[in-house]
Amino acid sequence: MVVAFIDEADRRCDDFYEQQLNKRYPRYVPSEPAQVYAALRHVTEQGLPLGDTFIEWGSGFGVGTGFAALLGYQAHGIEIEETLVEKAESLLADQGLDAEFLPVSYIPDGFHQLRCAKRTRHRARR
Repeated sequence: MVVAFIDEADRRCDDFYEQQLNKRYPRYVPSEPAQVYAALRHVTEQGLPLGDTFIEWGSGFGVGTGFAALLGYQAHGIEIEETLVEKAESLLADQGLDAEFLPVSYIPDGFHQLRCAKRTRHRARR
């Protein structure tokens, strides 16, 4: 199941780049699926998680979220780009994996204004 999921995720990512959709979403950076799975499996086998909920911030195609679902987590992805959420939902549904994706930003409202205000105060102190 893991190899099939990785192969399908890679195929869809390749299609994404062939269609030049990466130009529409320039901040999208794909993960290396085998490494993501190995890391998540290791953490899980070592009993390091404090619970059974997994949340992937900036989930893109949902590869990390899919691996978490495979490993028995209640898996969730957060992705601001609705098209990527649709791609993630499709990938996981086609693989028979259950996860929830939210098409929202993980950066709180007002964060950028607060950050700019802090920079302005910092520069004024110099």
